[in-house]
Amino acid sequence: MQILPDSIHKLALSANSRSEFCQGLLEQVAVAMKAEAGVIWDASDDSFQAVGQYSQGERPARIPLTQEAHSRLLAEAAAQQRPMFIRSQQDDSKDSPPMFLMVGHFSYDGRYLVELFMGRSAVSDEQNAKNFAGTLKSVSDAVESLPEMAPNIQKQPASAPPTGPARAISSTEQVSDYLNTIHTSIDRSLTCSNVANETRRFLDCDRVSIVLKHRGRFRIFSISGQPSVNRKSNTTKLLEKLARRLLKTGQSFWYPDETEIPTQISEVLDPYLSVSATRSMVVEPIYEKLVETVTDPESLESKSNPVIGGIIFEHCHDLWERRQVEEAISFTSLHGGNAIRNARQHHSLFLYPVLNLLSKSRFLMASRVLPKTLMACAGVLLAGLILAFWPVDFYVSANGILVPESIRPVFSKADGDVSQLKVQHGSQVKKGDTLLVLTSPEHEIRAKDLESRIRSAKQRLETIQDQIFQQRGDEATLEDNIEGIKSQIANFEEQEEILQKMANSMSVSSPLDGQVISWDLERRLEGRAIQRGQELMEVAAINDKWQLEIELPVNRYCHLVRELENNKEPKISFLLAADTSKRYFGKIVEVETSASLSSDNEQFIRLKADLESSDLHIEQARTGVTAKIYCGRASLGYLWFHDIGEFIQKNVLFQIR
Repeated sequence: MQILPDSIHKLALSANSRSEFCQGLLEQVAVAMKAEAGVIWDASDDSFQAVGQYSQGERPARIPLTQEAHSRLLAEAAAQQRPMFIRSQQDDSKDSPPMFLMVGHFSYDGRYLVELFMGRSAVSDEQNAKNFAGTLKSVSDAVESLPEMAPNIQKQPASAPPTGPARAISSTEQVSDYLNTIHTSIDRSLTCSNVANETRRFLDCDRVSIVLKHRGRFRIFSISGQPSVNRKSNTTKLLEKLARRLLKTGQSFWYPDETEIPTQISEVLDPYLSVSATRSMVVEPIYEKLVETVTDPESLESKSNPVIGGIIFEHCHDLWERRQVEEAISFTSLHGGNAIRNARQHHSLFLYPVLNLLSKSRFLMASRVLPKTLMACAGVLLAGLILAFWPVDFYVSANGILVPESIRPVFSKADGDVSQLKVQHGSQVKKGDTLLVLTSPEHEIRAKDLESRIRSAKQRLETIQDQIFQQRGDEATLEDNIEGIKSQIANFEEQEEILQKMANSMSVSSPLDGQVISWDLERRLEGRAIQRGQELMEVAAINDKWQLEIELPVNRYCHLVRELENNKEPKISFLLAADTSKRYFGKIVEVETSASLSSDNEQFIRLKADLESSDLHIEQARTGVTAKIYCGRASLGYLWFHDIGEFIQKNVLFQIR
């Protein structure tokens, strides 16, 4: 691609200053040579001053030259007649591609040096040097008539060196260092920190803050000079609130500015300015896509380019003049935004945390740690094999209680009041011994009424029998009356027998030989009204055989079922809650055929087990135990982790199948 004289003439007519013309001319030369970056230097005197810069792509060229070596290179190129073509001392790896540096000059009311940074597009030293020389020759020929065509770009007297952000782009070394640093890492947090700190140093401003959209809200990720963001700070909260309001507009914001600030922005800007020392502020948005790549502003691509963050520049001492600092801020916003955009895209990759962890594990294969890595891998493999193939006794755990095998509740057989309580907690009783006596006023009234009726009927019977003996009436009629009275007497006697049985039931006796195990009987029973069928107390043979009652959760019953198919009386071991120093053994003799519901709405199966230990000495019925039910053989890993596997099968695999 050759540079046409007409394009240079048009550039000279449209340029408003010599620096603007040199910038445009550098861009034409860099595009023609397919360079990655470039600088044009004013070499009219011994010092070299940059009057234009060009950069292509998001990653800048990295030239391993110190400032002193670079100055010597420019002086040598200015003294030579032909362009210089220099290859950097880097390997040809992907991470460090070879770079080529070309420096040539042309004359236009003075001497100018054109420095281009070439990448892999450079074919050979001779070919590129020849093309570069031809390009500079065509530039020199085209600018010979420019003073007559465009007097507005005549050379102007040197002005005082710029200060503040305007001076930041005057040094190629500073630009190279800045770009190299912000593109060093693709980690999101580190990149935000590098951009904030390096931009503050590059622009010589007081504070630079990086804002990114996180979970639908704009949040400050980094502040220059601070290792972390203090989100409890009032200043940070106000700045974050201001950034949210400004970045939603998608436009750059300058303060102070000639245009009037909208009310919606001033109501969040004023509180922040009142607590901070900021006198100048610029907020530049960062879009999801590079704005320069969107050709049509009205296209769908442009409208679907949301703001993903922003860079906030602040100065606390001077008021910035926009025309002096706008170029420097635009430069840092472009390249800082590119670095943050690339880091954000990298961070949003699928399974990024896992992949990042795996990438950091390369040090494990280094020669100095390789033996340790192999030993660790062997240990993990050995542990896995042990867990998978080491057979152990498999058991499931459950809670239960220990009770005497002979334990009977005592119920009331009649309604009444407790008049006599003849036993206490812990009393030893024999079968048939009276435990308590009930009284019922209604029963006594009915018994006396029945006794009175029987006595009256017998008196009538004697009277009729006397009449028959004395023959003072109709004998047949009297005989009929006698039969009726005898029938009444027989009926009353039957009722009397029933009342006698009821009287006998008012006395409650012990159902077996044993001990009263119910607590606090006096408070619970003495003088109380009792209903028929009410449980009064419990009597247990504590010196006889004991039995274990276990409540097995339903989700563990499947393991017991498999063992019951092979063994009708599975073995158990248990510990007493009152004494965990010794283990006892037993075997299951009965399994409940239906599930029960606990007070916590958890289903369980009741099991009964006989004890094999003869040295069990305990007097407290229903003492708690922790039991383990033997369910065959399994691997050690299954014993330890079967609950986790069952949880995954129930709550994960079952839901997605």
